[in-house]
Amino acid sequence: PMYTLTSNPEDTTSIFNQLVNKGYATTLYMDSAASRDKFSNLDKYNAVLSQSHMSNKSIYLGIEINKIGSSNLYQPNVDAVNANDLNYNNPKSNTLVILNGCESFQPKQDGTPSDLANAFSKATLAAGYEREVNIAWANDYMSGLITNMAEKEMTFVEADTDIWLNYMP
Repeated sequence: PMYTLTSNPEDTTSIFNQLVNKGYATTLYMDSAASRDKFSNLDKYNAVLSQSHMSNKSIYLGIEINKIGSSNLYQPNVDAVNANDLNYNNPKSNTLVILNGCESFQPKQDGTPSDLANAFSKATLAAGYEREVNIAWANDYMSGLITNMAEKEMTFVEADTDIWLNYMP
């Protein structure tokens, strides 16, 4: 089964539909349904796609921007699942985790893997971004990745390489 979590429903609905149309058994949680408790048992799924705003330490469950007083300054109101809250300890064989969010795999300052990369290190293959990415490009990337893997029967590495070589935002 595929497990999909997102705080951006407009970004994921088409990707979810694409997975379903390709015949994948898929569970989707969006907005407030993509709550902290949904991240506690991810290791029971063959594939996990989390599409949201991220840092190298956290997956944000939702972001609200609050205006500070009468100024033009804004402050994020963020609820997040931290890497140390993810219990990805006993995954099935042949698992895939994709963190489709900015900086999810950005190394720490000392060059070691990010906290999120470490949290999913027991997956057969875990993928994320080392820098900021445009949301529209990230959606196109996921759509192309799924098409390459499901229709063209490419491996993840082949599908990923094809997108990076042939699709430029």
